[in-house]
Amino acid sequence: MSRKAKVQPTESEKIVRKMQRAVRSAEHGHLDKLRRTVKDEVADSGTGQTVIRLRASPIASLIDRGKIGGEERMAAEEICKVFMAISGALFTRGVSLERVDRGQSPPDPPWMIDAQSRYRAFAAHWSAMAKMGHPLLAIMIEAVFDERPFRTIDADRNMKNGKAEKVVIAGLRDYAARAGWVTGRVRAAWLLEASSLFRLTRETG
Repeated sequence: MSRKAKVQPTESEKIVRKMQRAVRSAEHGHLDKLRRTVKDEVADSGTGQTVIRLRASPIASLIDRGKIGGEERMAAEEICKVFMAISGALFTRGVSLERVDRGQSPPDPPWMIDAQSRYRAFAAHWSAMAKMGHPLLAIMIEAVFDERPFRTIDADRNMKNGKAEKVVIAGLRDYAARAGWVTGRVRAAWLLEASSLFRLTRETG
């Protein structure tokens, strides 16, 4: 069986294809349809750096085990893209997700402007929730950016085994829901899933 001659893919393209195959196997082809839907906003804005970063992280573990699908993976990618674009593609540990939208210098491409808008809405909501005792934003920083194992996050926060993983999955789904990548009952369910993970406390003063 002969094959048509193809241009040799770059290393970053090989990584992207490998990640896409992993996600497709987890969700039976749904990612391709989803990527076409959001092509101008997410797929075309991708960089090899984002995929390289995610492939050896807790997010990669979720993908490999079929715990998350296309929408959640795109949420993780977009959060990383916004952070890396603003920080000059250099990952700075410990920088708050709430503040990375400041201090831009060169004009951003349209897809990044849209991504930053989605990110700011997400971060603003969960910053407010953090003041009422909901640590979703902080846990996502630890897992997505610091790449800390879920078990370590659980131990440090005195949470039962598996809680950190559930929080990150819910956080990615919440991001996708706020971005409009899912609608109707799925959107409502994902928003509720994230908000109900912890019992809230009222602020004093």
